[in-house]
Amino acid sequence: MSVTETAAVGTSETGLAAEVERLRAELGEALKLARRASDRGDIENLFNRYMYLHNAFEDEQIIPLWVKPGTPGIRARYTNAGQYTEYDSVIRYHQGRPRPEGKLILHYTTTPVIEVAADGETAKGVWIMAGNESGLTDPEVAKDSPDYMYSPGEVQGKKVWAHWVWCKYDLDFLRQDG
Repeated sequence: MSVTETAAVGTSETGLAAEVERLRAELGEALKLARRASDRGDIENLFNRYMYLHNAFEDEQIIPLWVKPGTPGIRARYTNAGQYTEYDSVIRYHQGRPRPEGKLILHYTTTPVIEVAADGETAKGVWIMAGNESGLTDPEVAKDSPDYMYSPGEVQGKKVWAHWVWCKYDLDFLRQDG
C-alpha cells in the first residue's frame, strides 16, 4: 500500500466515524421526540380515563390515577367543594361518592393543550370542559329552592333538575414508577 492509499483510507474512516456519531445523535433526538409524543398520548388517555370514571360515578377507580402518597405539592380544587392540599384529603374526595339514582353527568373535554417537559418527568395540560348534569330531588329538599331550578312535574315522586356545566381543567403531571 502506498502513502497516498493509506491517507485515503484514514480519511474515509474518519468520515465514517463522524457520520456514525451524527447518526447516533440524530437517533437520540428522534427517540426523545418519540418518547415525548408517546407521553403526550399517555397523558391524554390518563385524563380521559379520569373523566370517563367521573361521568360513570366510579370515583373509587380514579384514586390510583393520582400520584403516590407523600408526593409533595399535591392539590385539587373542585369548584363545588373547595380546595384540597394534602394527599388524604384529595383521595377522600373520591371515596364513597354517591351514585344517585336518576342522576346523569355528561362532561366532555375538548381542546387539550399538553406540554411534556424536555426531561419527560413532568407535563402540564389544559382542557376545556362543557357538559350537563341532571337528577332527581326529593320534594322536601326542593321546596327551599326557587321553582325555576326544576322542571314542571315529577319523576318517581321527585323534582327534576338539569343544568349546564363549564370549566377549565389545568393539570400538572408527574412521572412515577416509569
